[in-house]
Amino acid sequence: MKKIKDFFSKHGLTAFIVLFLIMMVRGCSKNGKISRLEKEKTKLEASNDSLSNLVMSPEQKKTIEWEYAVSVYTSVNDEISKLDRTDQMKSFQQEIIIKNRAILTDSLTRLKNK
Repeated sequence: MKKIKDFFSKHGLTAFIVLFLIMMVRGCSKNGKISRLEKEKTKLEASNDSLSNLVMSPEQKKTIEWEYAVSVYTSVNDEISKLDRTDQMKSFQQEIIIKNRAILTDSLTRLKNK
């Protein structure tokens, strides 16, 4: 303890200035790191936003699936209409194909209007 008191009594102002400079350099380096990390954070947020736009939402996925299902029902209905149909095939077309296509089309328009 006596050595420390002797050191500060001999070199008091110089030691204080050196300690002040050391603390100031440490503070500046921390501020530099903080500003660098903030810039990195904004870059990462921008890239995250751009990547999240690439991922489909459940509504988009549902819309694509339902549009595909409507197109399948339409093509099946067109093929059945081309054929020489029996009563059983006509009832299948009316009760299943056209009914399901209408339900999907209505659901799809409701989903798009949300």
